[in-house]
Amino acid sequence: MRNDRNTLQTQRVRLRVCYVLAYRDSNYIRTRSLLAALSRIEGIEVARVINRHKSVIRYVETIIHLLQIRRRVNPDIYILGFRGHEIAWLVRRIARDRPLILDALMSPWVALSEERKMGVLGTVLARVWRPFERRALHQADCILTDTQLHARYQATTFGLPASKIRCIPVGAVEAGTTTLISSAVDDQDEFNVLYYGVAYEPIEVTARIGKSHIKPVRDGLRFLLIIFKVTTLYSPLKLFAPAGVAFFLLGLAYYGYTLATQHRFTNMSALLFSAAVIIFLIGLISEQITNLIYKRDV
Repeated sequence: MRNDRNTLQTQRVRLRVCYVLAYRDSNYIRTRSLLAALSRIEGIEVARVINRHKSVIRYVETIIHLLQIRRRVNPDIYILGFRGHEIAWLVRRIARDRPLILDALMSPWVALSEERKMGVLGTVLARVWRPFERRALHQADCILTDTQLHARYQATTFGLPASKIRCIPVGAVEAGTTTLISSAVDDQDEFNVLYYGVAYEPIEVTARIGKSHIKPVRDGLRFLLIIFKVTTLYSPLKLFAPAGVAFFLLGLAYYGYTLATQHRFTNMSALLFSAAVIIFLIGLISEQITNLIYKRDV
């Protein structure tokens, strides 16, 4: 009887942790290392909410699964894996008053603004993303990163208290190397290990002297004209089809508005639908003419 009571008390004391992931690579090394570390801790029960799809559907899939876990398990702690900045505000609302740990392994804002992962578009998106990422970091009760340098950088850049950030190295999963090491030790007394690391080498660059000769308005218009010429010359349907779809959607929206307010189909909606069909047919004919011209040249 006493053993049964101890078992019940142990089950009640177990900490319920929910690991949430909505990343395009659900088998990322960071996720595997954190889950492996959690599985080795005694006294906790881990509920995994990991996406299966790689497209945008993964966000919807993760949130629906998270709501089910919250209703069925009611976790004590939520861990939002990398990269979860996009849904951090939703997870914060679902977690309510429960602690939320955000794994901010790398900053998307740094990738967009400083590393220029998406070029000029990334620079523009970085200005919109920065307050969003800052809010996600401030809403979390604890933030995980991999190095002390990243911890200091995030604390300085986003105004975070240093006590809120914890460093957990990326690590490695040793399950696939245990057998190899065992066989190497059995065959010989010693074996060699190759360690590959990355070092930071500062590069000094002199300041640029002078002004750029690029005129944003004039050169931008020339660039757009070149794109239009090339598009109409080789594939005009790519120019006419979006215009036709835009007219069709505009007519559909206007029809929905008049149907809701006046309960009728107006002439303007008919005109927009007709313009959409005509523009699409013109693009289709232009595409066929272009194909005939280039087939004749070949």
